[in-house]
Amino acid sequence: MLRFYRAVVVVAIGAFCLRCVVAHAIEISKKGGKIDWSVGAIQETDASCGDFLFRNSKPGAMYSLLVKGGKSEICSFQEQGLVFHMPNDFGPTLTGKQTLFSFSHIGNDVYVAWVKPYD
Repeated sequence: MLRFYRAVVVVAIGAFCLRCVVAHAIEISKKGGKIDWSVGAIQETDASCGDFLFRNSKPGAMYSLLVKGGKSEICSFQEQGLVFHMPNDFGPTLTGKQTLFSFSHIGNDVYVAWVKPYD
């Protein structure tokens, strides 16, 4: 099942006002899997963690992935040519809880932050 969301943000910077579409959220139905960030900067899955293979992330962009799976597992993330930096407290997700991951793509590095747990 796919879920689509559309959000519009207006940002004022000095005399400039930027209006842009932030994201479409896509639901992924399997454990781990491929994430194509060109489809949307906010994505979610009902599956548990596993190995996520990213595609089409862009330097300077930020992305979010909500993992809603029921099992306690460790997520791993990779994209060709990029180095992922995990937070010091990184570990498995919690059984029955949702976990929100945020990714900041800067140069050839991706910095990962996470918030756990959500009910």
